[in-house]
Amino acid sequence: VNADVLPVYEREGIAAAYWQIGFEPVPDALPFALAHDLLFMGTAYSAERLALETVLHELSRSVGIYGHGWQQPSGNTFYNFAQGAALYRHCKIAIGDNQYGDKGFVSNRLFEALANGAFLMHQTIPGLEELTGLIDGVHYVSWRDYDDLRGNVGFYLDNEAERRRIAQQGEAFVRAYHSFDARVREL
Repeated sequence: VNADVLPVYEREGIAAAYWQIGFEPVPDALPFALAHDLLFMGTAYSAERLALETVLHELSRSVGIYGHGWQQPSGNTFYNFAQGAALYRHCKIAIGDNQYGDKGFVSNRLFEALANGAFLMHQTIPGLEELTGLIDGVHYVSWRDYDDLRGNVGFYLDNEAERRRIAQQGEAFVRAYHSFDARVREL
């Protein structure tokens, strides 16, 4: 899931290829979920993540932050894919970050958000389009830094039709090309 290591493996004679995760299927009947303007799921394992939490709370009064270690947690959905799906289906904007900067490295939450119809705003991931086919502005919207995130959130919170259009394209693409069935076909 990290293409930066492939040249190292090749140099060492290790056969390897980029092979990403898929999204988890969930039942049709999902649990109750709040509808947040901004939603972030993950663990607060760094100062950068805690800074992101602060920025998100500056951008909206309706912020859901789910996971361990947060200053103002809304709950925890760790490996509760049905609850996560319900939250993604009800939020206006799902936020994703990329602290490592490695080529193609993403969390499964990118696929979970898109597969469940969320409008995803994700921090730039080097090589994402090349490796996955996901296109910024078509399937999701990227952000580079907090100023970029602020501007994008302000624009897209006010543009429901554009959010819906991008979310629908992202969901259709991920369901077609990033399911576990698709991964087995790739293998």
